[in-house]
Amino acid sequence: MPHGIFACADPDSWLVVTVTNEEEWSALCEAIGRSDLRKDSSLSSWEGRQAQQAMIESAISSWTIRFTNKEGMQVLQAAGVPAAAVLRSTDLLSDEGLVEREFWKKIDRQLVGRKSHPLMPWMVNGERAEIRWPAPLLGQHNKKVLHEILGMSEQEILNLGPKTRSLERFPNLIPRCCG
Repeated sequence: MPHGIFACADPDSWLVVTVTNEEEWSALCEAIGRSDLRKDSSLSSWEGRQAQQAMIESAISSWTIRFTNKEGMQVLQAAGVPAAAVLRSTDLLSDEGLVEREFWKKIDRQLVGRKSHPLMPWMVNGERAEIRWPAPLLGQHNKKVLHEILGMSEQEILNLGPKTRSLERFPNLIPRCCG
């Protein structure tokens, strides 16, 4: 304690702070310029800090709001406090940690071109599972599903016309394959 997500200077910008022991608590107090909190004997234990959670979170928020989430993260991490910037999806592609771990792979996609896609987050024997092919386009396999799984004839499929983009539009077809 404390453990929370705190607003930062940029709009919709957040910083996660997690204190797990007394050493991190002391480091946090010093890093945010609140040594008075570290010296307060009523806050020397997890239970004492939990009882004063609102006051502590207010003190942290008063500090984090002066920084971007990455600046705050760097200051706290340098002090030995577990902290991480909450990243927007647009920030993930350039995140140093993910790039360094080769988390992204460029894949050629029909219609949209070459785009980055996430790989599996885990490794087995030092290797990450590969993406073998891109995700299918909307409706790419409809004809195969309608014919081979649902048993529709070519003419029945043609009679559906352009509506074959989504099987969800035809709930009455589902019992034919599953019944």
